[in-house]
Amino acid sequence: MAVGDPAGDGSRDILTGAGPGGGPRVLAFAVSAAGTPTQVANGFPSDPSGRDGVRVGTGVGPDGRPTVVGAVGSKTVSVTPGRAPASVTDPAPFGDDNRGGVWVS
Repeated sequence: MAVGDPAGDGSRDILTGAGPGGGPRVLAFAVSAAGTPTQVANGFPSDPSGRDGVRVGTGVGPDGRPTVVGAVGSKTVSVTPGRAPASVTDPAPFGDDNRGGVWVS
C-alpha cells in the first residue's frame, strides 16, 4: 500500500497491490474531502497470470511528473506516469540472477 498523488491533482490517492499468491493487480483510489474512496485506476504492471503479487510506491519521475512504481516478484519493475495505462517495464533491472526481490517505497 502507498499514498501519493499519481494524478498530480494535489490530492492524495491510495494505491494497493496484491500480496504473494495474488496476481500483480494495482488499484488506485481517490479520496474525497469527506474521506470517501473512489476507484480511479485498476491495472497489472506485469503478466496478470503471475502469482508473485506486487509492491507499490509513488514518486516523481525525472520529468517532474508523478509516477506509480510497481515491483513484481524478484525482478520486474514498472513505472507508470500518473494514472496512464501505459508503462515502462524492465523485466530484470538488477540482472537475471536477482532472487532477493525488489522493494519500492
